[in-house]
Amino acid sequence: MVCKQCWGLGVRHVQLVLILCVFAVIHVFRVCPLMAIQLAKHEVQDSSSYHEDPFKNTVVNWDETDMAILNDALYFVQPFAYFLGGWMSSKWNNKLILLGTVFLMALQCFSLPSIVRSRAEKVGWAAVMIMRLVVGIMQGVSEPICYQIMGRWTTVRDYCKASTLLVVGSMTGWLLIQGVIYFIGKSVMGWSSIFYTSGNIGVLWCVAWFTFGSKDFRDCFYISSEEKSYMVSYTSDLDNYGLGPKNEKRPPRWKKIFKSKDVYVLLVTSLMTQWAYSAILLPRFVEAYYLNVYLRTDKDMFLETKSFFLFSIGIVTWLLIIGTVADKLVTQKKAISSHQRKTCNSIGFWGQAVTMVCMGFVTTHSATVVWTIVMYLVVSFRSIGMEVAYLEMAPNYAGLIYGTIKSISLVPLTILVLVEDLSNISDLTKEEARSYLFTAALMYYLANFIYCNGFNTKCQEWNKATMAPTNKSISVFL
Repeated sequence: MVCKQCWGLGVRHVQLVLILCVFAVIHVFRVCPLMAIQLAKHEVQDSSSYHEDPFKNTVVNWDETDMAILNDALYFVQPFAYFLGGWMSSKWNNKLILLGTVFLMALQCFSLPSIVRSRAEKVGWAAVMIMRLVVGIMQGVSEPICYQIMGRWTTVRDYCKASTLLVVGSMTGWLLIQGVIYFIGKSVMGWSSIFYTSGNIGVLWCVAWFTFGSKDFRDCFYISSEEKSYMVSYTSDLDNYGLGPKNEKRPPRWKKIFKSKDVYVLLVTSLMTQWAYSAILLPRFVEAYYLNVYLRTDKDMFLETKSFFLFSIGIVTWLLIIGTVADKLVTQKKAISSHQRKTCNSIGFWGQAVTMVCMGFVTTHSATVVWTIVMYLVVSFRSIGMEVAYLEMAPNYAGLIYGTIKSISLVPLTILVLVEDLSNISDLTKEEARSYLFTAALMYYLANFIYCNGFNTKCQEWNKATMAPTNKSISVFL
């Protein structure tokens, strides 16, 4: 019996909401140390909540190089972390791994204020640096795990919506932490409250995930038989999907993976764009670009921050809308999935390239802010373009493919962060900024050409589970 698809909230939607929330929680942990430092550095000296605070007295002496190293610390460990997460996603219990990583981030978030308060001058910077490295490792492990779980809970009707969760979750986390900062900045709770608040958010998610989360719809204890039948009908009928036995061990198929042309197309495309995507959107680059190219007034900075905050609220809604519309067009057979993916990817890649070129030529602050917002808007289309491939080409190995490709594609960015002079990033000139923008634009043009002409959106043959021989025909779903 196959249940008719409806818009009602099912267990599969609960799982996707939990995944969206964990992306938001991870982003909160990612930015909360830097936000707390900025809050402590810029508060007035006679504030009752910060006066003679040992951590505050320490961080006010941290220079731009110290802050730049903390900002980029994640990139030192993430190439290894993403590969580790991809490998773990195909070997161990994904529910427990995800639970453990988030709980560990929450635990170290709780402990940091006590550490830096007791010995701030000696271990303050080192403690924050270690926290950043831990978050980088945990984020690198968690994202492939989330993709693996999405691969088991997402049907062909929801691929686009699921692939937008990473960006939507990160944006939601940024909005959440901005709201927390705004509240704490006008309260007497002190800089350390951001760590306690962030830690509590993580613990609440852990409780929800432990109670309601599941790594596979066949392991879920509260899913109805009708919805389980629906999940089976929209997964097992795919060519090469092959769910296999519920408790089957699925080791990484490295030889078959690295013999796949489509994997190399994704790898080359990611290598060409990941450094540009991350480097151009680095807060350090954007801040240096606006600070040195334009002499901003306090009014400019206020309007800029307000514009990005309001836009982030809009982009979350925008992503959910385009993901839903894209899935609906494919479901109703009004669009061919392969054509839709490549069209949306072209909008995302070429659109971002055009906006980067325009940013290099505009001469006013307001115009640059507008083009930056447009860049964020068009880049969202990559979420329903190339990013869908991880779920579409190999659902059984979505985490492994995502982690491996992300690991390799982050290497150029890591090298860039290591070799550039961190202390001089604030001296970025208009010509240097243009070289970043124009080079990145060229890479996006070429990467989209490679993806559109070389990638096949069909499910890979090696994705099928290996079935152990048996003398009886047994349904694993009964």
